[in-house]
Amino acid sequence: MDENQFQILATEVKASLDVLTLKMDDIKEKQEEVVTVVNRVEKSLYEPDLGLYARVRDLEQWKKSQSKIMVIVGSTTLSMAVYFVKTFVEFMMQ
Repeated sequence: MDENQFQILATEVKASLDVLTLKMDDIKEKQEEVVTVVNRVEKSLYEPDLGLYARVRDLEQWKKSQSKIMVIVGSTTLSMAVYFVKTFVEFMMQ
């Protein structure tokens, strides 16, 4: 291998290394962006007061309390209906 071919080969290797370095820098930047996005997603999921799990927990508690209220309202309505029917039947029997 003569000196000229060696110079050409060395230049090609250096150019390839430069391209590889640029691509690695791009990968590093993209990885930093991904880390930032993942941290935001993690925060929005797991934050104790405002995260998704906190919202789901709050909705489940609200649903339980609404279910209890619906049972109470339903029982009261049914009791009143039975009382009025009983009173009406007693009135009609007199």
